[in-house]
Amino acid sequence: MAPITRNEFGVLKEGLLSQKKGVQPLSRFGVDFKLTPQSALFGTLPFVGTFGQIGDIINQQQVNQIARKALGQEPRSTLDAFTTGDFSATRQLQQQLVDNYGPNYTRADVQEFGMKNFPELDLAPLMNLEFTKSEIAEGDAGGPRGDEQRFSTQPFRSGRTAQNLTSTGFQSGISAEDKAQIEEDIGMYGFSNIQDAIKGGFYDDEIKSVDEFAEDDIKQTNITNYDPTKGTYDPAFSRAVTIQQQKQQGTYDTDTGDGPTFICTALYKKGLLPRKIYLCDVIYGRKINFYTYKGYEIWGKWFAKKIETNKTIYNAFYPIFVKWSNQMAYEISGGKYGKNNIFIKLCKTIGEKISYSIGWISERRTKWQNT
Repeated sequence: MAPITRNEFGVLKEGLLSQKKGVQPLSRFGVDFKLTPQSALFGTLPFVGTFGQIGDIINQQQVNQIARKALGQEPRSTLDAFTTGDFSATRQLQQQLVDNYGPNYTRADVQEFGMKNFPELDLAPLMNLEFTKSEIAEGDAGGPRGDEQRFSTQPFRSGRTAQNLTSTGFQSGISAEDKAQIEEDIGMYGFSNIQDAIKGGFYDDEIKSVDEFAEDDIKQTNITNYDPTKGTYDPAFSRAVTIQQQKQQGTYDTDTGDGPTFICTALYKKGLLPRKIYLCDVIYGRKINFYTYKGYEIWGKWFAKKIETNKTIYNAFYPIFVKWSNQMAYEISGGKYGKNNIFIKLCKTIGEKISYSIGWISERRTKWQNT
């Protein structure tokens, strides 16, 4: 059975939270149907109440199907799930949450439950907790506000990244080795600190979306610094808003999420390029001529998709592209990474000239069509 996905966990989380708030008016008759506040509202509207309650049952069955999958149980057919009224898998997960976090479990508790039980999803906590209840009880919190828990927004969707970083710097528990590795990685892009790396798009694939930031408790703050002359500011949330705006405007590259790389990204995802080589290739792509990049964009996206989906094209071209990637890394790093290959360097030079021509013609054709 396939493991639960991130999207499925999101649906499951909402279901576990919303159904916790409902009541079961027919439980005395053995009918396992939960009436939520939403269905009660729809029930007061003419012709809508019945449909609202049916929709509520369907939603609960979808949650229960995912709950069965999360528990390693075989899913039921849609008809069987709808007609039997069996919500036992959802109740089983709810009971586990109650056993671990009490009857008033929160969104953050459900997220932590997911982190513990589905480590393959690489989930991150919803918040950073400065003082725990036990630290306060033992008097370890200290300070004038040491008698309260303090929360701040955790800006990353990746658990591995969240373990090491905050919006503006390193977590206190990060190892010296991991810190040095991160500093080296962002340094290759010219970033001197985490905040600049976030603002510059280095962590675009790992910061939360605006919708995910909206899951944070309203009492939390995602403000990590304060300047009386400029107000408050959080680089991660600001970047999330920028990404959302660019996607809505069609100016953000959603095909790869990696800016100017396409083929290299496909090779990296298949484990054919070391991280250092891949990072060098991304830097190389950001430095090439505008028309060269536009031309490469036209044929590079096509090849990247074929590398992932077409075994014949993959087997025929990946050895060349891997050597090409190493050549770019060699040139951009001054020989520190990658490998020099005279024949591949010649092919790369010719390829870039062809890409320039394709890009120039493509841009000119667009202008001619608009005049």
